[in-house]
Amino acid sequence: MALAVGCWWLIVTFTPLVQWWARALASPWGSGKGDVLVVLGADSLADSVLGISSYWRAVYAVRAVRAEGFRRVVFSGHGPGPESTAELMRDFLVRSTGIDPSRTLVDTRSDSTEENAINVGKLLGGEPGATRLVLLTSDYHTWRATRVFRKLGMMVETRPAPDALKRYSIWYLRAGIFTELCVETTKIGWYKFKGWI
Repeated sequence: MALAVGCWWLIVTFTPLVQWWARALASPWGSGKGDVLVVLGADSLADSVLGISSYWRAVYAVRAVRAEGFRRVVFSGHGPGPESTAELMRDFLVRSTGIDPSRTLVDTRSDSTEENAINVGKLLGGEPGATRLVLLTSDYHTWRATRVFRKLGMMVETRPAPDALKRYSIWYLRAGIFTELCVETTKIGWYKFKGWI
């Protein structure tokens, strides 16, 4: 057993397996042009602190808004604390860019990618010109997220935030990334089974 665990750790840590897998799940960057930037929340802590994936998504949302000046920015994601992940990310963006908060929309109810897409669609349903969406999420999450949004009739272009591929450069984080990729791949299978992608 110890030998098997040791071999697994060596393969995950010192071969390009994790990097290859993360790249396979990451969508290529689109042009980043659109009317509305949609930022999906990932993780936050009970004391209203962004988790690492949500933090990187928020950082790249700031960069996207500075570069493209989207008409509106939508944040989606529930969370365990008194403030939702979406609200924490929105506050990060507002403080970092000075964007008028009235240009943002927040969905605080979504606990899954399927719910993200449904609730974002409802938020934007009555907005004229909200057809050109740019979806910002973690690199390894874009494959599934893009397909969920498109299945619900929303045309989205992807703008993946370097997450797993950024953390991959730190060798001792690779085993954790491997676990996240296993979970994501399992979710892809489940979403296909449910007909959500």
